[in-house]
Amino acid sequence: MGLRGYIISLYDLVESGTTVDGTPFNQKTGEVASDYISYLATAFGGRRTNAIQVGVKNVREVVPIEDAQWYKQNKDFIKLGKSLYRSFKEKVDKKQYQDEGVVTMTNGFIPLQFQMTVEGLAGVKIYNKLNIDQRFLPANYPNSLSFITTKVNHKIGENNWTTDYECLSIPSSTKATSDKFKILEGGQPRPSKRTVKSNANPPERLRTVDSVRGPHNPNISTVNEYSPSGLVYFYTETNKTQIVLHHTATDNIDKSSKAEVEGIMKYWRNEDAIENPDPGVSTHWIVDREGNGVKVMDYKYWASNAGIGRQGAKDQISVELCSSGWLTKNNNGEYINSTGKIIPSDRVSVPYKLVANTDLQGASTQVFGSLKFQPMRNYRGFDYFEEYTDAQISLLREILISVITNHYPIKVFNYLGRPCLSTKGRNATAVYEWTSTYTNNLLANKAAQFRRELRQGIVGGGSWCNFIANEWFPILFPNKSTIYPSPGTGVFTHNTFRADKSDIFPSKKLITMLLEVGCNYYDAYKPPSTGA
Repeated sequence: MGLRGYIISLYDLVESGTTVDGTPFNQKTGEVASDYISYLATAFGGRRTNAIQVGVKNVREVVPIEDAQWYKQNKDFIKLGKSLYRSFKEKVDKKQYQDEGVVTMTNGFIPLQFQMTVEGLAGVKIYNKLNIDQRFLPANYPNSLSFITTKVNHKIGENNWTTDYECLSIPSSTKATSDKFKILEGGQPRPSKRTVKSNANPPERLRTVDSVRGPHNPNISTVNEYSPSGLVYFYTETNKTQIVLHHTATDNIDKSSKAEVEGIMKYWRNEDAIENPDPGVSTHWIVDREGNGVKVMDYKYWASNAGIGRQGAKDQISVELCSSGWLTKNNNGEYINSTGKIIPSDRVSVPYKLVANTDLQGASTQVFGSLKFQPMRNYRGFDYFEEYTDAQISLLREILISVITNHYPIKVFNYLGRPCLSTKGRNATAVYEWTSTYTNNLLANKAAQFRRELRQGIVGGGSWCNFIANEWFPILFPNKSTIYPSPGTGVFTHNTFRADKSDIFPSKKLITMLLEVGCNYYDAYKPPSTGA
């Protein structure tokens, strides 16, 4: 199949994180090497090996030949390739040494010079190897280095004959890479398992999306011939106790939001990935960056979305926000998404966390009953992400209010009761409303203070702020080593359930909206009237 074909064919193993014999791989060379392999696919066209997130799946992006970058002579793209190749070459060299004892010029040993003086005349000649006790060197050197003679000097004086030697370290192995060496331990990828078409015959009324907002086509197909239900979701009715937020890890650079959304639906229909082993994956909503979107299915139906199995998915309503997700910053200060596209800096933000009862100006400065944002570095491995738009947050807010008011008694957070945010008047009447002042202060990196004159019998203040910052927020945005497979009822993110996911990012806009909805619609559910 040729070198390019073989490299592109490695996607199955790199994505799965295993070699043919099941040995963990993606956390070794594959994690870095796959980036360069994906770069080749981007350069010449083909299927990338590093995964991007579309909905709840790791998706291999297909780069059409006509979109290949090789002929454009873009300096930044060429520079990126050089950087990725260096990392790739370093990993390959290391693996060559570990597997076959092959030493290259880049294996990373510091060259050593060795000098010694012996009495008398020895028979050592220049370029002879010497066996030198190396136990004084770091542990991995004795097995890796030998010494050759580079200089021999004889001295006669005071009735003594001495010989000075200068030696230089060289790799102990002179092996060349054998034909058996493979980047992946198991060699060629195992054949992919093709999904078998089902014989399902879903109702005609469910074969297109439930509804659309804005310019999206109301006739977008929901049919997936490989799904047990025949659709991208399952049309059995279930009760819902959770709302799960995702972002797509796609972009609309050089294309419309309409095309972006339809591309996501195309993947969910298995049109680009016949080998997809999990048909029936989708979300209830896709919200584009203009604040429009597609409602894929009625809330009473369900789809796999959070990677916790179908039984858990039956309890969930899920929403996708269109976004590139995580970004990296190159040497030119540009922000690059997972498909290699440049994201304008005005669309970039950093992750934030909430802290309680302090203004952050000093460790000893306490502001009782307050919340404030603090920038957070390296959230799940990344420092930058594409910020969600105001229009997206607005539609997501509308969706949440509709669900928790008209459909299911789900709360954004579950506290001791509806939080009292302040008091007013001589009788210290409890005020529960989250106002725009709180939102504006938080977004301006000021402390939002929740004051009250009476504490007894009123929920709120410092204890509520501690709950939000130290209990609710860590479940919504857990660190990389923590997940909550059974968090109960409420609003969560994909990160809540999976340590290998980074959607959603902790955005100030998103978090303040969730706090506003959580406070102002705490007990808003109105069960449908059953009539007389």
